[in-house]
Amino acid sequence: MVKFVVYIVVAVLIACVCCTTLEYKPAKMAECLSEVGVTEDDIKEIPSNDKNKIACFWKCIMEKTGVVSADGVVHPDKVEIAFPEVAPKLPAAVLNEFKTCLGTVGNINSCEDVQKIRSCLKND
Repeated sequence: MVKFVVYIVVAVLIACVCCTTLEYKPAKMAECLSEVGVTEDDIKEIPSNDKNKIACFWKCIMEKTGVVSADGVVHPDKVEIAFPEVAPKLPAAVLNEFKTCLGTVGNINSCEDVQKIRSCLKND
């Protein structure tokens, strides 16, 4: 039962992180939109017409907030900086499970590597 609740909460996190309504905007969003060349509408579009640009947008967010360093190393302890409105609302166990998973994904060196982070959000 606890695992089911964890998956539900993570699913809510996915919805927030994907900015489907853009009520919540991750730190550095405007900067990364400009840098990558996407718009808020592009981010809201599901499925996206340009998945690579969207992945590059998320890589930019992760790098600008310190979750991913310039050399691709993932720093799970920085998640709250990247997602300051979402992370504090998650139960500690869910946030810790997500951070633990992030610590196992390896380096994020390309936009496509962002998919490794998504694996931490899946209900497998």
